[in-house]
Amino acid sequence: MIPYDPASGTGDQSFTLYTGGKCNGATFDSTGATATSTGTDHFVASDNGKRLDGIFTSTTDAIGGIGDFSQTFVALQQSPVHHD
Repeated sequence: MIPYDPASGTGDQSFTLYTGGKCNGATFDSTGATATSTGTDHFVASDNGKRLDGIFTSTTDAIGGIGDFSQTFVALQQSPVHHD
């Protein structure tokens, strides 16, 4: 899996979703957490990295399957709001 190619702005990543656990700042503490699904996705970065468009390429739940599907996502970096 190619994590990220800055020349093309594209990448692939794997993920695990959990129920439970906690975050300590940017670090996830999986103590007591249960993995609910795993998968992979492909994404394209644009607008100087402020926008990600992607598609989930595989997902498997804890019992071994979810079935065929197509699911896309968009992630936008928000600008801070300044109040004068």
